[in-house]
Amino acid sequence: MVNYNLCYYYNKEFIRIEYEKLFNTKNRSLLESIDNFTMQFSNKESLRNYLYKNSLINSKDVSFYLCRQIKGKNIPIYNKTVLFYKEDKEYVNDKYIYKYVLSKENDYVFINRLMKSFEKKYSNVKGLTTVKGFINYLISTTKLLINNKEEFDLNEIDEYYEQLNKFLLFELYKTDIKNGVIELKYDANGEKIVKYKELHDFVNILKSIGAINIKTIELTNDEEMEFEEFLTPEDFYKINHFLAEGSDNEEELYDMLQSDAEMKLCKHFN
Repeated sequence: MVNYNLCYYYNKEFIRIEYEKLFNTKNRSLLESIDNFTMQFSNKESLRNYLYKNSLINSKDVSFYLCRQIKGKNIPIYNKTVLFYKEDKEYVNDKYIYKYVLSKENDYVFINRLMKSFEKKYSNVKGLTTVKGFINYLISTTKLLINNKEEFDLNEIDEYYEQLNKFLLFELYKTDIKNGVIELKYDANGEKIVKYKELHDFVNILKSIGAINIKTIELTNDEEMEFEEFLTPEDFYKINHFLAEGSDNEEELYDMLQSDAEMKLCKHFN
C-alpha cells in the first residue's frame, strides 16, 4: 500500500504536517483521509491559517504538497494531483463521476479529451492491457464520430456506449474479469468497492479538462482581463477542432489564440 503525507516545503525540505492531531482518522497515510481533512477548508489560505494557528506549520508563507512516502522520505507528486478543498467535495463521489461522464457520452470532443488524459496518465505504466484497450478504442472511435458520425450504424454506436460504460466501471471500482466479462466486487454491505486513488485521479483529470485554463493578460494600466472574456464562438470552435485533431499541447493552443485576443484587447481599450 502506498503511504501519502500532507507536506509543506520549508528550508529545502518537505515536512510532514501532523494533521491527525486535529482530525480524527484511523490512518493518516491514506489519500482519502488527507482529502477529507483538506475538504473542510474553503481554500489553501484558510487551511494555511488554521495550521499556523495550531502550530502545525512554522510559517504562513508556505506551499502545500501531497507527497508519497518512500523509504522514510517525502517525495512530492508534481503535476499529477492537487489538494481538494470544500468546493471539490461534491465531486469526490464515484456515483457522481459515473453519472456525470455518462451524461456527456454524446459530447465526443469531451470524451476524446478525457481519454487522452487517461492515456497520458497510464503512458509509463506497464501492463493494464484491459484499461488501455478501452482508452485506445474510445480515442479512435470518438475521433471518427467527431468527423463522420453519419457513417456509424446503431450497432457501432451501441458498442461505443458499452465500451465507455465498461471503462468507467473498470476505472472506478474493483473488478474481476472472467471470460471477457467485467464482474464488480462488493463489500459486506453490498456496495461496489471504490478504488479511491483512481477516483481521486479521475476528479483531478475532470478538473483539468472541464475548461481551458484561463491565461491572464497583464495590462499596462494594471487592470487584468481574463483571456476567456474575449473568446468568441469562432474561438471556441477553433479550440474544439484543435483538440479533436489530436493535439493536447495547451501552450500551442494559447499561442494560436493569443494574437486574436490581443487584437480584441487593443480594440477594447482604444
